[in-house]
Amino acid sequence: MTDDEGAEPTSDDGDRDGTDETAGSNDLDVPETPPDPKSTDHVLPTDQLVYPTLAFDSGTVSPEGFDCRRELDADAMADWLEGLAGALISHDLAVEGADNRAYLGIAPSAVDLTFDPDDDHRGTIELTVSLDAKVMRYEDADARPTGARGGRGFVPIEMLTGDRPPESFRCYNWIEDPAAGVPARERGTDGDRAGGDETG
Repeated sequence: MTDDEGAEPTSDDGDRDGTDETAGSNDLDVPETPPDPKSTDHVLPTDQLVYPTLAFDSGTVSPEGFDCRRELDADAMADWLEGLAGALISHDLAVEGADNRAYLGIAPSAVDLTFDPDDDHRGTIELTVSLDAKVMRYEDADARPTGARGGRGFVPIEMLTGDRPPESFRCYNWIEDPAAGVPARERGTDGDRAGGDETG
């Protein structure tokens, strides 16, 4: 995941408390040229800046968990696998259900494969790809996607108002509550926070 992916989105109307999210951005020490991926930590070359979204027409994506399934033909499955491969490089994956979209930081964990053939040696191979994942942000599935997925750039408000150095903002680590934008009824019976810390 790169420093410029996954911040609070900007809008024409400002942020949730009425503050212009772009105000003060000129005060940042922005380099005239992009950093060199070969010599700069945590910077990927352009061809590896892949931020896939696994979209489901039905199913649940909420702070209480995900439960989704989708039938795919050969071409669509190939596209999903290619996107997943890109997410393993960028460490950034989004999952979208009927109501919500979730952004996750991911890392590879394991692959499991099972096959239980019948008497004709036919059956279904079940391939499970396990990823270590942490949800960094939830948003409404109908909302414009955050960051590069929505075709726009931004900076976190805290980068403009706080004392942390810009290079410390990585992997959504400024977001304390990923479920802040999810209605309480979708966050559990008591509406408690769904978690999230600032370790990234």
